[in-house]
Amino acid sequence: MKRKLLISTLILMLTATAAMASDHWLHIRVQEHNGAEERVNVNIPLSMVRGILPLIQDEEFNGGRIRIHDHDWDDINLPQIMRELRDAPDAEYVTVKSRDENVRVAKENGYFLVRAEERDGNETVNIKMPLAVVDAMFNGRSDEIDLIAALDALTDHADGDLITVESDDTSVRIWIDRNQGS
Repeated sequence: MKRKLLISTLILMLTATAAMASDHWLHIRVQEHNGAEERVNVNIPLSMVRGILPLIQDEEFNGGRIRIHDHDWDDINLPQIMRELRDAPDAEYVTVKSRDENVRVAKENGYFLVRAEERDGNETVNIKMPLAVVDAMFNGRSDEIDLIAALDALTDHADGDLITVESDDTSVRIWIDRNQGS
């Protein structure tokens, strides 16, 4: 459940992190490899994402901020952790190699990188997020993710992939660029 919440939050976060520049577009492509070859393509102007976020009012999501209501996070100061990461040297910080999966968490050339490979399920997840965006996301209260601040920080970064997921049955790609279509 927590893994799904984290993945959902990351996807929402990355979906929202791309606004401000009116000439940029957020693209999401999901392709199911289930024999029917189903495909979903979403192409949204980033300025529209930035305009919509403050309008969403929910218990967990309000004014462009996601509240983290999990007691496991109470003693973790995410803003301070992000500042430490931002100021740390480029390096590979976490590597997990097991029979079931390989995970790599690193900081390289101004980006926060996560690569997770599941061996049995033949699934690979790649996340490449500008550190300025990650820092902005967690620069407020320790129990919130600020998507508006993340969007504002993303305006200084180049086009490209933010998240890719490849598995036997599904492909997902989330990216930003200046093209209207995918």
